[in-house]
Amino acid sequence: MAPKLLSDTAPATPSDAISLSQTLEGSLNQTTEALTRMRQLAGQSLGDTLSASQRDSLNNEFSAMKSEILRIAGSTSYNGENWLAIGTDGPKSFTFGDATLDQSRVALVSSSNPEDGILTRSYDGVSFSSDAFNISGSSSAEQRQNIVDTLDKIISGTSTARAAIGAFQGEVSEELNTRPLSNSGTYTPTSRQVDDFDTDFSDLRSKILQQAGVSVLSQANNLPQIAFSLLRG
Repeated sequence: MAPKLLSDTAPATPSDAISLSQTLEGSLNQTTEALTRMRQLAGQSLGDTLSASQRDSLNNEFSAMKSEILRIAGSTSYNGENWLAIGTDGPKSFTFGDATLDQSRVALVSSSNPEDGILTRSYDGVSFSSDAFNISGSSSAEQRQNIVDTLDKIISGTSTARAAIGAFQGEVSEELNTRPLSNSGTYTPTSRQVDDFDTDFSDLRSKILQQAGVSVLSQANNLPQIAFSLLRG
């Protein structure tokens, strides 16, 4: 499904683009930290010497981290729009100049197409959002190993999402460096463009002075001829 453009309101401003990317970056950083902790707990649960009650204890924190991640996915919003959870109407996109961020590149969960969400897609039959995604004492060694492997893939997915945000920030920065928007929505020159203008103006000034000097010198060389002409009356 093609992303929807958020163009119902006024054109996006630099502040909008920066705020959105910072909001998503912060939430994905928190998600990655929680996923990393879940990966550590899942790794510990693989120990052969652990009892079922010890695994249950590990699973309590594991489940708490999972709930926190799903909370972040369901509550991260900007300007009233949830950006880490794709709704039933499909993914949306944010555009500032030539810089575009598609929600499908950063979403953690998706109601329209589970494969669009990092946490809702299936990894060899294993899904983060399912109730079976746990390391309790009743789980088998194979199940716990599958969870470890799945968490590795999910963490890789969040890294890709963060890279997409970084790329968007770079595009926004490039947009601001070339033709930023003023408060009125019109493009204004950047400091770099002003510097270029000053340089061009300085070169032009030098050329004018140089040409003026040549002109003065030329007139000075002609003075003897002018004086002689006057003497001849």
